[in-house]
Amino acid sequence: TNDNNARFSAVIMAGGFGSRLAPMTNSRPKPLLPVFNRSVFERILDLLAENGFNCAAVTTMYLPEQIEAIKHSRINLSFFRESEPKGSAGAVRALAELLDEPVLIISGDAVCEFDLKKQIENHKQKKRQATILLTKTKKPQEFGTVLVDKSTNRIMRFMEKPSWTDTVSNQINTGVYILGKSVIEMIPDNVFFDFGRDLFPLMMKKGVPIYGEEAEGFWCDIGSFGDFYDCNMRFSDNKSIFGIDCTISENAKIESSILFEGVSVGSSVINNSILCEGVSVGDGCVIPDGCVIAANCKIGDSAVLSAGVRIAHNIKIGKGTRIMGNVFLSSARHLFGDEGINGIYGSEIDGELCFKLGQGLTSFGKPAKIGVMNDGSETADLLSDTIKVGVRSAGGILHDFENGFNELAAFAAYEYSLDCCVFVAADSSGRENGISIKMYEKNGVGLCREKQRKAESSMRERMSAPKTIFAPRTLEGEERAKFRYCKYLQEMTGPLGGVSVSVFGKNEQSNFFKSNAEVLGAEVSLVDDLKKADGDAFVFNSESLSALTSEYLDLDFWQLFMLAAQSGGRKDLYLPQSTPEFVENYLSSEGINLFFYNDSESEERIRAFETHFYTDKILLALLVCRFLHENTIMLDEARQFLPQYYLKSVVVDIEDDDRADTIGTLAAECEDCSRGVRLRDDKGSYSVFPRAEGGFRVFAEALSSELAEELCDIAEKKIKGEK
Repeated sequence: TNDNNARFSAVIMAGGFGSRLAPMTNSRPKPLLPVFNRSVFERILDLLAENGFNCAAVTTMYLPEQIEAIKHSRINLSFFRESEPKGSAGAVRALAELLDEPVLIISGDAVCEFDLKKQIENHKQKKRQATILLTKTKKPQEFGTVLVDKSTNRIMRFMEKPSWTDTVSNQINTGVYILGKSVIEMIPDNVFFDFGRDLFPLMMKKGVPIYGEEAEGFWCDIGSFGDFYDCNMRFSDNKSIFGIDCTISENAKIESSILFEGVSVGSSVINNSILCEGVSVGDGCVIPDGCVIAANCKIGDSAVLSAGVRIAHNIKIGKGTRIMGNVFLSSARHLFGDEGINGIYGSEIDGELCFKLGQGLTSFGKPAKIGVMNDGSETADLLSDTIKVGVRSAGGILHDFENGFNELAAFAAYEYSLDCCVFVAADSSGRENGISIKMYEKNGVGLCREKQRKAESSMRERMSAPKTIFAPRTLEGEERAKFRYCKYLQEMTGPLGGVSVSVFGKNEQSNFFKSNAEVLGAEVSLVDDLKKADGDAFVFNSESLSALTSEYLDLDFWQLFMLAAQSGGRKDLYLPQSTPEFVENYLSSEGINLFFYNDSESEERIRAFETHFYTDKILLALLVCRFLHENTIMLDEARQFLPQYYLKSVVVDIEDDDRADTIGTLAAECEDCSRGVRLRDDKGSYSVFPRAEGGFRVFAEALSSELAEELCDIAEKKIKGEK
């Protein structure tokens, strides 16, 4: 609805689904979630009124009738309902003829207390076309981060919801924009277009300046259960909040909880939990920390929930029931670490999670092609079977592979053009009941951040029954993954006549190397003691590859990589941003072009399989043999050609709440953050990357092991704020 003569200097974006907050948002849109008994949307209207606005345009889509029913005493509202998603920028472009200049764009689902009037005046005074209001956060991986030139406030770089590894700033985009008419006109008509993913990158590409201003005042996105809960507790001073028409027994014990309207509670105990509208809790129930119970659920007498349980709307929990896990989904937030999913079977990893993971991975395609492989251990076999059931139950096409190893799973993703190949294995660290679940895209590397988030989001949703349940695909004969993998290794390597090496390692990788190298003409002896090695020896362990020369000198992974990279006359390499500088400098001097990728989707990442020997240590060892064959030398002589640098890597643990501020401080000292935070010292250089699991990973490189050790100490002190 709209007065045709109205013009708007403010647009409120209120059309999102809020799927990360399901089940709370199953019955109401995210902007109408209550914060201290007033909806987020109404709080935004209050903010606009306090800053001199008297009217606003509101875009709606999900459960629009509920938002369109809201009225405000000081703001006239006109609603514009989207029949299909246009994207945040596309929705604003549809209103272009109705907008004043400049126009304020603000999210309707974030609590905000900024001085908007001050920011708009600053924007006008400096004659800008685009200003984004920023704030600092301790959780940058949940938002779009921004790197700003401190002298001009011009934005130099955006990173949309980066992984911790890619994080270089703790300043984030709040979704509050002040834009001129020329910027609005850059948005194409009738095309799905997003501010963060489309418009701002387009402006950066065209050299149109975008400025970032860090606004003073409180801001909270309420994008997770924890954020929603913490935001409410901030306003209530950590006291329980009761919506209208709640009925609470005088014998109930309710601590620091949020009860929406119409909740009834008998003589029960509720701690630090969220109960949505219409929930009924009987007598003798126990609802401990972190539970979320969706609208109109009925919790029978003496029911006991475990901490952190989520229950979907309209669910009835019977009398005396013990609820040990989520009734309808796994909480998939922060599921992925730097190396996939790792944990203890029966604790962090269980059958429910694996089933939901299988379902979540099917969001990658229509239908998605998902491969599943395991290492043959009993627990890994059991959990991989559960993933397979999840894939098929959600309509995915399952490729059921034979037992294997990481390199084989990564190859299978590429060879069979899969949307994802999952590899489940016993944890190589030797932890009792430890499980590792790695997932590979068809480029042979782990899932990009966008796919991780897509899987996590799908795991939180209730899956509808698929139209078709596909029969699993099993492979036999020359179609088998191991057969094709051997053929690939041999084609990529070529003849190795005259090469003689030993191999140490009791695993499939060492066996595959030996058998394929021998087919190609090399002489290979398998040894159980490196002292028995005759000449050069490769050492395969569960996670890496190294070598020992005939003179008992070590070659580490990167030294071997530099040799392999020079085999076969290759010109281009695609590598992760953490690649050491001395590797880059040396290979560049040899006429090889290096292109780098991070955890986000990019053209460089898509082409990563062209440098598959970075992640495949069997192929890496074979290509080192090819280099030796092409140059008729042994590792002792080859080692002399390489730069003599020393690498050291350490993990520095700090409090999770300090990580974002720390990386922001370090980034301010970095001249170029395009490949993460890399700092220099007269002793050498070191890179600092936040870890998904917590803390930081430091990579130091120097001319001696002692200097590399000193650099790690310097980095640790900087990270911990010590002098």
